[in-house]
Amino acid sequence: MAVTGSRRRDADDRRAEILAAASGLFARRGYDATSMQEIADAVGLLKGSLYHHFASKEDILFHLLVDVHERALRMLDEVADVEGTPLDRIAGYVRAHFTWTLRDLERVAILLAEYHHLPPEQARPVAQLRRRFSGYLTGLIEEAQRAGQVAGDLDARIAANAVLGIVNWASQWYRPGGARSQAAVVDQLVRQALVGVAEPGAWPPGS
Repeated sequence: MAVTGSRRRDADDRRAEILAAASGLFARRGYDATSMQEIADAVGLLKGSLYHHFASKEDILFHLLVDVHERALRMLDEVADVEGTPLDRIAGYVRAHFTWTLRDLERVAILLAEYHHLPPEQARPVAQLRRRFSGYLTGLIEEAQRAGQVAGDLDARIAANAVLGIVNWASQWYRPGGARSQAAVVDQLVRQALVGVAEPGAWPPGS
């Protein structure tokens, strides 16, 4: 049993290595321009051995996108622990999502740029994972509407998608090492996202 467990761990480690290598290649060269041979070369495998771990390049992309979504979904537990008003929880969500995006820029950029390459049977489960974010944020905005902190005539789903658009777009333009620290960038983007949905004077607190 110990051997089996060790082999499973070795296989999992190799799959993670392949995904990391593919992520770097997709980010630098683009999905279309990257071949399975290049991915195999990057991890020191024969091309045939690569197919032992993943059935196709689409399969690699699929597992990359599932992995990035599942890691991001863990932040929802952090947001659930935020105390305060509904807007405070929205701010906590936006801050957590921005921070995750800036920490994993490479894979978020791949998600946005290469998702359309997935075949329908793989695109559907990834789309379901994506909808968990918009559904969660929509619920927070509806809660804030009931508290009078967000205008009741706003479509909460559209507002949630607009905020997510601001969050996700950071992966396209943010580069570490700029004039402003990551913390300062996150602070500004949280403020801009919240001002976009909050009633006048409701955000930031005390304004």
